Amino acid sequence: MGRKSREKRERKARDAEFRRTHVDPPKVRYRVRPRPSSGTTGSERLLVRLAHDTFLSLWSYPNVVRDERQANGGLIGKEIADLLVVFENDVILFSDKDCAFPSTGNPDVDWIRWYRKAIESGAKQLWGAERQIRANPGRIFIDPRCETRLPVPLPDASRIRIHRVVVAHGASARCRDALRGSGSLSIVPGITGAMHHRSRLNGGVPFAVGLVDPARPFVHVLDDMSLELLLENLDTVSDFVGYLRKKEAFVLSGQLGSAAGEEALLGLYVAKVNANDEHDFVLPDSVAVPVALDERRWHHFLTSSERRRKIEADRVSYYWDALIETFAGHYLAGTSHHLSEDDSEHYEFERVLRFFARESRLRRRLLAQTVFDMQRITHPTIRRLRVVPPMRTGDPYWLLLLFPNQDNLLVGRKIDYEQYRKVRAEYLNSCLRVVKLMYPDAHDIVGFCTESGRTSYGSEDAAYLDAREWSSAADDDARTLQKKLQILVSAREVRIVGAEYPQLD
Repeated sequence: MGRKSREKRERKARDAEFRRTHVDPPKVRYRVRPRPSSGTTGSERLLVRLAHDTFLSLWSYPNVVRDERQANGGLIGKEIADLLVVFENDVILFSDKDCAFPSTGNPDVDWIRWYRKAIESGAKQLWGAERQIRANPGRIFIDPRCETRLPVPLPDASRIRIHRVVVAHGASARCRDALRGSGSLSIVPGITGAMHHRSRLNGGVPFAVGLVDPARPFVHVLDDMSLELLLENLDTVSDFVGYLRKKEAFVLSGQLGSAAGEEALLGLYVAKVNANDEHDFVLPDSVAVPVALDERRWHHFLTSSERRRKIEADRVSYYWDALIETFAGHYLAGTSHHLSEDDSEHYEFERVLRFFARESRLRRRLLAQTVFDMQRITHPTIRRLRVVPPMRTGDPYWLLLLFPNQDNLLVGRKIDYEQYRKVRAEYLNSCLRVVKLMYPDAHDIVGFCTESGRTSYGSEDAAYLDAREWSSAADDDARTLQKKLQILVSAREVRIVGAEYPQLD
């Protein structure tokens, strides 16, 4: 085939894909799923925007309610949380309180009144929400008329981990004036319960928060500054939940005397890793506890070359975030291929997308870079596969596949787009079975597929194989598929490695 003929065919394929993606409306295949609220106040909308970027749209739900029966027999929704995040076994409850800081002329009185109105009432709302979720998980709705139940399943009571976060606005300016810091509230675990109501004459410490109620579940308190600090620097659900879990354990361990603000804690967290190579609050054996942390470590990190290199290296990782949102957008709009009205298919697809979203920022960077590298070296008429093994126990095996689009398939006959997507999905699922054949220890195998030679538009497929129960007959079937479809028959191993903080070349 001549160069001009090949270029003409490739241009025709790109034009057809552009029309299909950007001009022709996608086919609605099942009912459209309702979109949740976007927040009712300015501070709630800020929280929703930050949460959307971190937790993504399929797992974060603003203004969730429980159903409450009225005297006339009707139902009305009573809000239980300003934001609910559900991801696997973790549930994050946010209470957003935007309260003006009083100006009575007495700083102690101002602090106590604001604390009660913003932090204490927010914590009580979260404890109530937790009771509702544990007692009546099937009665949580995302609309005030109680017509749409929570679209993702809540974990059962034996596995659920609930994290409570009060976002208290209004004190940062006064805190900055009083403490000459960033405006982030101090964290002092020794201050408990009613001690927050004391004046300085009675041992109180304004602009410092400890345990809101030591007899009740732990509550994280964030403010104007620390909310954005955490959600912008820990911007995946696994990174954020990992921080909450380890921060709670650190605060309750007795090792922390005080932290000058959330950034003092974050500075220690990002700088240290534990024996499992996870970020953690690790103190040297030589340090006397309880320890007092200031912000210097964080300010040093902000200006470091390591952070600049990490930010630059992470740019590619946001392709993975956009990919998840593309899948989620089609899922919610009723336009996903291979889905019907069957609710079980929807639950299974959400489970597949969870594997995409559970990856940390580092893993997203490595996976996205692998896809880009494959695209760079793959001709539009060629298939290419790569298997990415787990980095840690519990991670899935990834199968990344580039598959020629329908106009570049060298099969000798024209196939329509619906048939092409079916063929491509079947081939992707066959690849997952061959991966199990090659890696017998694999339990979770996740596949992603897009077109070879793709530029700025195209289509995507996702697939999953739970390979825990695998018979000799399944092994034989996979071996047949491998030979028949020529899947990974002459594979060579290429290790994909990357440092969170890349070194200079």
